[in-house]
Amino acid sequence: MKLPEHEHEESLLDSLVSLPHKILCHHEIQGLPELVLHELGHDSCFGLNRSIYIVDNPDFDCSRGVAGYCKDDCKYHKQDPWQEPHAFHKDMCEAPFGKCVRSFNNKSFLRNHKDDNDHTLSPDEIDALCKAFDVKNPACFTWKQRHGNHGILIFDGGNDMRLEKRKKILANCSALLSLC
Repeated sequence: MKLPEHEHEESLLDSLVSLPHKILCHHEIQGLPELVLHELGHDSCFGLNRSIYIVDNPDFDCSRGVAGYCKDDCKYHKQDPWQEPHAFHKDMCEAPFGKCVRSFNNKSFLRNHKDDNDHTLSPDEIDALCKAFDVKNPACFTWKQRHGNHGILIFDGGNDMRLEKRKKILANCSALLSLC
């Protein structure tokens, strides 16, 4: 059930404002990036169908799947995962989509970019990832991280028009995954 627009805006704001503090309080738990990605993906926040978080390291020529979110996998975790954040990773170990994303290991997408400031994926690279993870309506953000890494977030927001208005917010919030 979707919330009315004004209630959803309030819920989104509450989620986003509390997220950095939650990350700092639970920095030691296993699976924290997945927990943060789930927070961003749920209906109370951005209402994504699927999202994939990959870390790309051009220096070591590798890209690794860190966390995945799929609406269908939410049945594997408790109602509010932050109530028992230590149990979340164990709960989600059986989630098929998350397993698939965590098993992703590839060469760097960004290693051969001529311009060091260009940390975007090509349309062919995005298409290949979308096929691998069955993402239907893809959007992609990349950002620089510490230690020469780059974060990649690919997501499917479905046909929710609210997400179109919020993509800039999500682009900025995706960097929170780098704090995990």
